Amino acid sequence: MNSFMNTRVSKILSELINGNEPVSGKYLAKLTGVTDRTIRNDIKFINLHKSELGVAIDSVHRKGYVIKIQNNEKYRELLHYLKCRRDYEECHIPITPKDRVEYTIKKLLISTGYLTIEQIAKELFVSKSTIVNDLIKVEEKLNEYDLKILRKRNYGIKLWGNEINIRTCIAKHLVNRSYEETLDLYLKDILELVKLKQIKEILLKELQSVNIEFTDSSLHSLSIHIVIIIKRLQIGCHIKRENIKEIDTIACTKQYTIAKNIAKVIEELLNIKIPHEEIIYIAMHLLSKKEIVNYNKTFKDLNKIVEASIINLIDKIINKIKKTYFLDLSGDKEFIWGLAIHLKYTLNRLRFNMNSENPILDHIKLNYNYAFEMAITSAQIITDYTKIYFNEHEVGYIALHFAAALERLRIKYKKKFRKILIVCTTGMGTAKLIEAKAKKIFGNAKIVLTLPQYKIKKVDINSFDLILTTVPLSIKTSIPVVKIDDFLRDEDIEFLNIFSNKEIDKPNSIDINDIKLNDLFSKNLFVKGCSYKDKFEIINQLSDMLIEQGYVDERFKEFLIKREKISPTDYGNLVAIPHAINNRSLNFKVVVSILKKPIDWGKNKVQLILMLVLPKQLDQDYKQVFEELLCIINNKDLIIKLINSQNYEDFVDTISIVTKGDENKYGHNK
Repeated sequence: MNSFMNTRVSKILSELINGNEPVSGKYLAKLTGVTDRTIRNDIKFINLHKSELGVAIDSVHRKGYVIKIQNNEKYRELLHYLKCRRDYEECHIPITPKDRVEYTIKKLLISTGYLTIEQIAKELFVSKSTIVNDLIKVEEKLNEYDLKILRKRNYGIKLWGNEINIRTCIAKHLVNRSYEETLDLYLKDILELVKLKQIKEILLKELQSVNIEFTDSSLHSLSIHIVIIIKRLQIGCHIKRENIKEIDTIACTKQYTIAKNIAKVIEELLNIKIPHEEIIYIAMHLLSKKEIVNYNKTFKDLNKIVEASIINLIDKIINKIKKTYFLDLSGDKEFIWGLAIHLKYTLNRLRFNMNSENPILDHIKLNYNYAFEMAITSAQIITDYTKIYFNEHEVGYIALHFAAALERLRIKYKKKFRKILIVCTTGMGTAKLIEAKAKKIFGNAKIVLTLPQYKIKKVDINSFDLILTTVPLSIKTSIPVVKIDDFLRDEDIEFLNIFSNKEIDKPNSIDINDIKLNDLFSKNLFVKGCSYKDKFEIINQLSDMLIEQGYVDERFKEFLIKREKISPTDYGNLVAIPHAINNRSLNFKVVVSILKKPIDWGKNKVQLILMLVLPKQLDQDYKQVFEELLCIINNKDLIIKLINSQNYEDFVDTISIVTKGDENKYGHNK
């Protein structure tokens, strides 16, 4: 398959597989940067190889292309290939500006001295001016870790900042965090002295001696950070006492005692000396890593595990969610336990400035927007009481708990069950969400157990009918083992449908006839053809327009900007949906702004802005309208037509076609 599959063909196939509707050749051409004619030739090429791919591409008149499965076994192989290729292309040769920025960051992290711009330019086969421009983005990225570039005339540039922040950046940008034991060359010399497996065994032994069980991801992350400690000590980079907050408090915890024992074993193994501050640093990681918790315990037991202040926060969150979203989660023990345990470690991590990147953030925002908004509300409550601020990656992790709770509410009675084992490595929040989605896919499924990878040997795997795993398993069994993504992507759902032998509803197949979207638009809230330097200039201008017309009060803009700073509201396909963190209106309106040219918003370019003005008290209509807007956003051809609207009437007419149920004109699936 690799012999005839190029990057463009892979992108076309991925787009069609993930699409819920026909995709136009014009859109595919823009996506891949080629002409419509080239796309037509690619489609012919794919159909020539349909017997090898297991799929064919059909053309639907005036709508676009759709994919048709012809051979399930070959289709499964294609899905696996596309997922592997996507992972591989994340680390290809630096050619694009984004790749060069990542390469430069890695060079700065590895180097112990100054680097010249000429040196970097020569390695990347580009001009000095190109690298100078790239350094603007490099500095923006490094600023996320409170790191800076130090410039010295006739010497060059080097990285400068807090040693703890440098190590956090190293873990993100230098280390390959796959579950195979393959790490970047940065740690190669250390791993020749001690294998990562040995570090994990040391950790497991010490943790098990005090009856603590970590998730796979926590164990792997801690192992990586210990190897980084050894590497940094080797080159003379130590953590200073002033770099650590609450050092005396940490020294009194049981985690510090565990850290001392871990350090002692490593010192004996490698004949090195680990300073007190480095032991404190290990203890900080132990305090920040998730433990595995038995959810079958009572609420009374929860008080023994987490502080009363966290339980108080959970109560406030539940009350706010009930009041704002009319959703009562007070009886959901899994939600309360899961979120409480999550906050216990998350608050420690944020207190120590040990931020964690969420690799599935974009997927959460797009597919679980309602849960994400609940998480935004919850994060604000936590910040108000603790003065600890949450970035959008942390908000995304909280959203997982709401998404799982919402999935549980949708599951009622199942008559037949199969016995399924889920092996999940990223924590109970993700595991519970996968469990809930698996139950929805397999109508007859009974999820018997979820567990981390290292405990697989203790289970009789032959007693299960199916194993779903987020990591490769080196086991011999006749039981079907299905490798899935950490978040059950669309490819995984399609893949699992073959096993379940049933069709399930696609995410964006919603009925949009109950709400009249046209009632939310007004001619006096429609702006077209303007140019802005950034998103905050747009937000300011549209907010001022709303204030002048009496739709909102003066604080609306403040809450709008606060929400945008927590997490950008771009949703892909050239669309952003900014909205306030607190609702300040008696009306429900949508402000429309169509820009002259797309601008950078968050991670995406944006040309169509749909600013929501939400009522002070939300009801179920909010959830429906938000999902309906997302449903429209996911229709790429429709978005292009909306952007090309000549005036307000043209825009509303285009929307009206959808609200009247005539989606066929745009290939929209109900």
